[in-house]
Amino acid sequence: PDASFAAFVTPMWFQGAAMGFFFTAIITLSLAEIPAEKTASATGLLTFARITAGGFAASLATTLWDRREALHQSRLAGSLGTRPGSAASAIDALHQLGLNGGSAMAAIGRTALGQAYASAALDVFWLSGWIMLLLIPLLWLARKAVPTPGVAVAAD
Repeated sequence: PDASFAAFVTPMWFQGAAMGFFFTAIITLSLAEIPAEKTASATGLLTFARITAGGFAASLATTLWDRREALHQSRLAGSLGTRPGSAASAIDALHQLGLNGGSAMAAIGRTALGQAYASAALDVFWLSGWIMLLLIPLLWLARKAVPTPGVAVAAD
């Protein structure tokens, strides 16, 4: 939760730059053997499938994030009671700042919740990264795009 703006922007910049390479390859592989007169229809269908799959992926990622947050929050709450004096010293420090018993516990709860969401987000990003790395070998299983004779391609 206390990460800087650059800590969030830097990975997103790399991800955004890589998206161009990803979608170019996907579209090239998908439209390689489509006749020129059917390219517009195939592109529309491909876009529909991509947006639908993106919607499913967003809902799955959100569900995973929410469930991992609950797991991390329960672990953080459980660890407060197992370490001798950790909760008591935190409450004492918050009392010295002027918070009463309920406010101090609420502050500790908000902090734990923020840390749980941050940990859950890291879990989702790690899982996404591993899935992408595991999918890379599928590229070698794809057939090479062979241009149709007499049809101009973008490289010409």
